[in-house]
Amino acid sequence: MNRVIALLLSITLLWGYGLYLERQNLLIQRENDYRRSFQELACHLAGLEDGLARIQAARSKEQRMLLLLGISHDAAKAQGKLSQLPLTALSLERTKELLRQVGEYATELAFDLAAGKEEDASSTLRSLWQRTRFINGEMAKMQAHLGGGPNRLVKFEQALLTGALGPIAADEGVDPLAKDLIMLEDGLGRLPDERVPRPSPRPAYVQLSGPELTEEELIQAARAFLGPERVGDAPLTVVGPSQGEVPTYKLEMRGPRERIVLELTRQGGQVVWMISDRMISERNLSVEEGMARGTAFLSSRGLRQLVPIFRAERGNQIAVIYAAKEEDVYVYPRQVRLTIGLDNGEVTAYEASGLFLEGKADRQARLTPTEAARQLHPALQVTDCRLVVTVGSRRDEVLAYEFLGRIEDEEYTVYINAQNGREERIVRGDLERGFKRLPREGPPPGGQ
Repeated sequence: MNRVIALLLSITLLWGYGLYLERQNLLIQRENDYRRSFQELACHLAGLEDGLARIQAARSKEQRMLLLLGISHDAAKAQGKLSQLPLTALSLERTKELLRQVGEYATELAFDLAAGKEEDASSTLRSLWQRTRFINGEMAKMQAHLGGGPNRLVKFEQALLTGALGPIAADEGVDPLAKDLIMLEDGLGRLPDERVPRPSPRPAYVQLSGPELTEEELIQAARAFLGPERVGDAPLTVVGPSQGEVPTYKLEMRGPRERIVLELTRQGGQVVWMISDRMISERNLSVEEGMARGTAFLSSRGLRQLVPIFRAERGNQIAVIYAAKEEDVYVYPRQVRLTIGLDNGEVTAYEASGLFLEGKADRQARLTPTEAARQLHPALQVTDCRLVVTVGSRRDEVLAYEFLGRIEDEEYTVYINAQNGREERIVRGDLERGFKRLPREGPPPGGQ
């Protein structure tokens, strides 16, 4: 009898230790992903500062064009890496706005330069360089605070979720990284900010109408979104308002097995984003089953027009990107990103700001797929074609044919404007880094 008890105890200990090791491996993988994104962000910010500094001394058209394209590239990459860091709970509007300004302004100057237009942009470029240089100085301080033991950024993510549930200030006792980010935003607000021309259109957000919801109505909307089984008896509280393109309120749920933070629009109570701190330590579902759970989750919340376009495995979770599909047109800006646990199929993260964008692109193509394909490089071997709404070279919405193809061993995605045949954008490799492109639903455009 004692031997049986000892054996069962040993099995239980081994099973528990196995779960512990798996959890640690997941934390290490997440930490490594965050650190990689942080280092790449620092690299692109350094490139941005260098390009803005050098263009002030450049005189030839060739050098200015090369530098402007490099600045635009680094600004776009920096925005992408910033979005991959665990900073959802912190408002970094000034930093995001600066990166957007730099990228859009450099792109517009490059277009003007190519068209033979000349204008004195030295004052604006110098102002942008000074502000970017300040960001790089603050980034150096943050890198010094990346020590502090294993899983530093994962622990920071958890601390930030807690900090997001109340006012955060750069006071003593605040996590040094959070303090650095607060000082970064505060410092940018104190620097002279020359008005940057905005000739390129920006994505416009829908202006929601109607009265603001009461706290009780917001709580009811959050409970309905999460589902009564998941919420149970856990308290839901309204933390306070959040500023952004779409006015929202931040709410929190503290349950026995997870803490959830989410933002809902002040009018209508629509969820803009949601994140759970629950760790997924086992896998009971296949990737396909997890995707089916995600699709069912969206459908049950009235989002039936969305189709999955990319997916990626993240330990015992999958990340899936959905886009709106209007008849045969994939509308890429109207996206929803889900993270789904493969233990029980629950959605652990939801981001849907793209659903609040105003649609502006014409949905009627003037060119056929065959006519558009004539604009492609002859060496490109086309493997797939879709009709999509995407962001064009001037950062506006355009209707385009998306051609997927190969040249030798390299994969490319080329966007040809479906109205005028202009080559809008070329992407080498993965369209979404780390994500697998999913097969198109239905026949190709034009029935090819």
